[in-house]
Amino acid sequence: MTPQTRPKTLARQVRFLVEFQRLPSVTRAAAQADLPRGTIYMWRHVHAEFKAAFDQIASEHAHRRDVKRITRCLSYLPVLQNDLPIKSIAWASSP
Repeated sequence: MTPQTRPKTLARQVRFLVEFQRLPSVTRAAAQADLPRGTIYMWRHVHAEFKAAFDQIASEHAHRRDVKRITRCLSYLPVLQNDLPIKSIAWASSP
């Protein structure tokens, strides 16, 4: 059972979540929202709705990081033809 969230606390939680959507770092988002980082983790432990929103945003950040890493890795892989790297790719005309 989670305690009822007071309006002032709810406003602070929303302010943090808005910053967290913008910044992929809890520390930086908390600083922008003028909140101690420990408060964020206490809220996650105590308020189920806040935890759900936090976890959703964190998951989106992780997904974006994974996509960037995969894209970066793929950009370094050479395209091979007959085991030799090719410098450019041109579409062949269809018969």
